[in-house]
Amino acid sequence: MPLEYIDMISIIGIITIASIILLPLLAWILTWNDSHLHP
Repeated sequence: MPLEYIDMISIIGIITIASIILLPLLAWILTWNDSHLHP
C-alpha cells in the first residue's frame, strides 16, 4: 500500500471527523446567537 494512499485516507478521515464534530457545534452556536439576538 503506497504512502500517498494512506495519507489520503487519513486526511479524508480527519475532515470527516472534524465535520461531524464541528457542524453540530456551529449549528448550536448559530441557534444560540439567534435566541439571544431575537428574544
